[in-house]
Amino acid sequence: MIYVFGENPVVQEYRSVPPGTYRCRVAEVRPGETREGHVRWGIKLVISEGPETGRFGAWDGLVFSPRAEMRTRQVLAAFGLPHSGRVELSPSDLLGREVYVTLVEELWKDPRSGVETLRNRVPFGGIRPVDRGREDRKGEGSPEEEREAADGTL
Repeated sequence: MIYVFGENPVVQEYRSVPPGTYRCRVAEVRPGETREGHVRWGIKLVISEGPETGRFGAWDGLVFSPRAEMRTRQVLAAFGLPHSGRVELSPSDLLGREVYVTLVEELWKDPRSGVETLRNRVPFGGIRPVDRGREDRKGEGSPEEEREAADGTL
């Protein structure tokens, strides 16, 4: 028998929900550091509404550095937290907070092992507040509101 390994690599799947937009809550925050030494908080997002309630959505991160400042401000604002001037925050300030999160599929290959992993990730602009008024949303409502708007029932 002749078999060539590696021709059909096995892709590990770590998605518990399909890509889409979900209302999520922060279930855990893991403080750490980037390779450059900046503070980084890993944020575990869990679905908090709809048929996927309680399922893991994705990990996202907040990096407190000049290069990441724009996104960090955007995410903190979506969570309803201070995001300008001098602010004092702790990881526990994020726990339980809810936002709408857009999850996109990502195929990631570990550079050391070569193992490919299919997972969900949060894109740059993928976090929105849950409590914005309709006039401020510009078409970015909840998944239900987006469907109603598309159907013309909103």
